[in-house]
Amino acid sequence: MSLVEDVGGFHWWPRRSMVDGESAAICGLWLPTEPEDRRRLLREVVEALRGHTWLLMGTWYRKRGDALPSGFESRYPGLPIEMIARNESDGPRGLVALSEWCVADPSSEHLFEFLESLRRSRGKGGCVGLAEAGSSLRSWFALSMGSLWRASVAMELEDSDGHEGIHDSISGLQLAEMSRCGYVSLLPLDLHPEGGFALLGNSQQVAPISQSVRERLMGFPLLGSREVFDRGGGLAL
Repeated sequence: MSLVEDVGGFHWWPRRSMVDGESAAICGLWLPTEPEDRRRLLREVVEALRGHTWLLMGTWYRKRGDALPSGFESRYPGLPIEMIARNESDGPRGLVALSEWCVADPSSEHLFEFLESLRRSRGKGGCVGLAEAGSSLRSWFALSMGSLWRASVAMELEDSDGHEGIHDSISGLQLAEMSRCGYVSLLPLDLHPEGGFALLGNSQQVAPISQSVRERLMGFPLLGSREVFDRGGGLAL
């Protein structure tokens, strides 16, 4: 377990986004663990953060003319407890994208499955956020639209030149703005064989989360963070 005051100082950070003319400091809490302990780690963190609202965004595709792609409720029954927004768009390649935003029940067994889908896609088309009670769902919806943009870049962009640079710019800006507005982003780690995830946000949000998680994870078999940083951070972005 490692708390980093400014992840933007690392060379592997996608982009040091500029906010109000100054570099935005993003605090990060790293929780690396063995693959077989990932699900249990998530359960422990959920218990530690019971007072937070869990926010999910996901995107799925179908061919034009096919049946509608299934969204959160069909893929992960019981995971969404309140739908925030839904968007369907018809692309030039004949693919129809369905994007949904919801408030989630973090105790659902399907939360882990959704996180695994984000890890495999490296965050293209989906994201997870944590908010304090009373936070604006509309604002989180607006800020998470970068994930939809990344999905369209991955699916529709024909010229691959600058492809990763575009993803870095979008994800870096989105994470910075979410942090500035008080939302904490949860990102799976993408280091094999290690697993786990990181929590990113401003220090006012992440510091108390770190304390709550630390108390809950006393004795949990977390891995050291040094190798994670040495190998590029391992964020599934």
